[in-house]
Amino acid sequence: MAVMQTKSFTGKVAFVTGGSRGIGAGIVRRLARDGAAGASHGEGPATNQNKAAIKR
Repeated sequence: MAVMQTKSFTGKVAFVTGGSRGIGAGIVRRLARDGAAGASHGEGPATNQNKAAIKR
């Protein structure tokens, strides 16, 4: 099984469209976890959770 290396996105800005659910939401959470700042665009109840993740 291959092990994925984590890339640091500290100091980088990301804009994710369709970030309220599915793959887009996963990408938003992963980028935020890896240090990216930015924005997520999408509609739905998960959008506010993703915005909170980006602000951290």
